[in-house]
Amino acid sequence: MEKVLKSGKYKMKVGRLIFWDFGGQYVYYTTHQTFMTFRALFLVVFDGSKGLTDEVPDVLCFPGQHLTPTPAVFLMHWVNSILTYCKVVFEGIPKILFVATHKDKVPMEDVETRRALLYNEVEELFKDHEGRNHLVLDKQIFVNATDKADQEIEFLKKAITELTFDHPCWGEKMPNACVPLELEIAELVAQGKQILSLHEFEELNAISEVSVLNPRQLKDFLQFHHSLGKIVYFDSIHLRDYVIINPLLMVEVMRSFVTDRRFWPQKKRMQEIFREMSESGIICREDLYQIWTQNDFKAILPYKEFIFNILIHLDILAEQRRYDTYNGSRLPVEKFFVPCMVTERNTTRFMDKECTPDRAICLAFVFKGTVIPSALPNRLISACLSMWTVKQYEGRKLIFSGFIVVSIDKSHDIVVCVEGNKIFLYLVHKTSAGLIVADIATGIKECLVLTMNGLQ
Repeated sequence: MEKVLKSGKYKMKVGRLIFWDFGGQYVYYTTHQTFMTFRALFLVVFDGSKGLTDEVPDVLCFPGQHLTPTPAVFLMHWVNSILTYCKVVFEGIPKILFVATHKDKVPMEDVETRRALLYNEVEELFKDHEGRNHLVLDKQIFVNATDKADQEIEFLKKAITELTFDHPCWGEKMPNACVPLELEIAELVAQGKQILSLHEFEELNAISEVSVLNPRQLKDFLQFHHSLGKIVYFDSIHLRDYVIINPLLMVEVMRSFVTDRRFWPQKKRMQEIFREMSESGIICREDLYQIWTQNDFKAILPYKEFIFNILIHLDILAEQRRYDTYNGSRLPVEKFFVPCMVTERNTTRFMDKECTPDRAICLAFVFKGTVIPSALPNRLISACLSMWTVKQYEGRKLIFSGFIVVSIDKSHDIVVCVEGNKIFLYLVHKTSAGLIVADIATGIKECLVLTMNGLQ
């Protein structure tokens, strides 16, 4: 291999495709950004046996949303999420292909009528959407996924192939010098290795005498392969010392605690941890480590602090800061907020009684889409939790789905509230809006605007 590489004549045409199947339940929404990239082709799959405006029973909608859950609402959510999380490098990329399923639930003689109706509704739903050029609307695919012989599955394969070949990233030339390191990583993954320290990664790079990457090239290698989804690497102070060489480990990490009730572990102690997290949205560090002692997740334990920091970096967990009520000093962080596990709505009287026009000023983030990706309000809520303490009101902590109140000091509170396609930020004074300190208002606005922009 080294001899061929040294000759400069090494060429290999390989298309390595990675498939991710995203969890559709509400609790998984804030984990999706971990795996979304502009290099992907996205298939948004929906039940074609139902109309886009039919209500979907027993399904939670989104934080702060009072919309009736329908296929149309969820289609809009997925498109908005994809285009929020994926940095636009090429015009109209990534592409989003809609695929209708459950054709077997429609009488054979009605299939073509149903197909035309479905895709007319999709066209109408997105006719004025700002990301319309990302949508593939000319391939009207309607499959029976229970029948391997269904001809339209072949049509779907053909559509995926064509769209993949048309992607601007298809056919990118890779430096030959990267090949030995790629092969070494693939071999380690095949042996069951999941994480390498950066030092181990550098040693792996140094094995080859003719194709050792210099420090700058090695960093480019890490960042590029992270963007491909082949590894997970974050070049930040708490995370840069390790490289996840098998991204499937992150799926296991998410699955370990961000999971639907029906998948909870059966052991009594585990049930207690999950029940408390579901009711309060809070988990202790040691409880999460306890979850990782289960056989399915023992591979996480040797790197538990590193993985914990990744979860904070991705806003899956947020620090819940606490302060001494007497001297104001910060107390050690014991509990962490899991935004996606909070489903209870705000039923307190705080907004009506305390957040009134004579005591509050308001800043609104207004979005073009009718559905806001869950990570946006959760990013704001996480930022607030990492800086201030959750307010107690009428014996309850004011933290709910799409709603939180934190106390800055004895006179000022902040409210983050999601309503429809708006995120409202209220700054509330104990007695009068006229007494709100201007510097505090300006500082908070700048801080939270930067937080929102940081998701892009």
